[in-house]
Amino acid sequence: MDIDYHYRQRLKADLREAVQHGGLTLTFQPLVDIATRKVVACEALARWNHPELGLIAPSTFIPLAEEMGLISQITEWVIGTAIERCSTGRGR
Repeated sequence: MDIDYHYRQRLKADLREAVQHGGLTLTFQPLVDIATRKVVACEALARWNHPELGLIAPSTFIPLAEEMGLISQITEWVIGTAIERCSTGRGR
């Protein structure tokens, strides 16, 4: 239990740092119309590649962000970054 607590506290501190200093990345997942086989939309998904622990699953870091009150900040970053990348053609 003590190990889980310390791991969780470390993730919280590191997540705060990642959000403040650009440590998250954005991935686009295409949504395909099965009938036409054409991409009709894309989901913008936040990803966190921790510098020491590797990829941290969204199912781990999103609840932490919600608990810490960082989810709105992450959401704003995702929307702003997605808009910027799509408007400059870098979202493809």
